[in-house]
Amino acid sequence: MSTLKFNTTLKCSGCVNTIKPNFDNEKSIQNWEVDLNSNPKVLTVETDSLKPEEIQVLLQKSGYKGDLISEN
Repeated sequence: MSTLKFNTTLKCSGCVNTIKPNFDNEKSIQNWEVDLNSNPKVLTVETDSLKPEEIQVLLQKSGYKGDLISEN
C-alpha cells in the first residue's frame, strides 16, 4: 500500500465535501483525509494501485489542484 501526500488548493471543510464523492467512490482508495489545520491543506491518500497523477485528476474533477509532496 502507498501513502501519498499532496499540498492542495483546498481551503475549508466545504471544499473537502466537494471532493468527497470522487474520493469515496474510488475503489482503489483505502483511506483518505485532509489536514484542515495545515497551510496549505494536505491531502493524504492510502491506495494499493493509484498513481499520483490519477489522484491529481480526481482533485481536478472537483476544481482543485494538488502537488505531490511525499510518497511512501
